[in-house]
This record gives sequence, structure tokens and C-alpha cells, in this order.
Amino acid sequence: MADIRKLPEQSERVETGAIQFGDNDWPGTFIRGDDSFAFRLALEGLLSNPSDPIYRMNAQSLIQLLNESNIGLTRL
Repeated sequence: MADIRKLPEQSERVETGAIQFGDNDWPGTFIRGDDSFAFRLALEGLLSNPSDPIYRMNAQSLIQLLNESNIGLTRL
């Protein structure tokens, strides 16, 4: 199991999505634990049954989520 990096507690709940620390950092994707488990189930299901439309829809949602962090070179 990977090490869990702990950051200071936030005053408000951090939702799943793109997050950037400071102005000179590349954004990354934060996935809340409950969302992470749902995406895991979708990917696992997609591998075992690639034609299932629900698994495909959830996998597409994950692709869109990951793409939110793709800023290209122009934003930094």
C-alpha cells in the first residue's frame, strides 16, 4: 500500500476534481475516497464486461475528471 500524504485540515470539504497548490505548480486530480471506490468498481467491471454501458459511462466520467488537470503549457 502506498504511503498516505497528510496535509493540514481544510476549513471546507475538498471535493473530487482538479486541485493546484500555489501558482507555480501543475494541477493534479484529487479523488475523494467514496468516488475513488466507485471509479475502481467501474474500471474493474469494464475490464470484465467491456460492453456494459454503465461501466463505460463511469469510465468516461473518470477520463473527463482526469482531463480537468490537463492545462497544457500556456497556464504556468
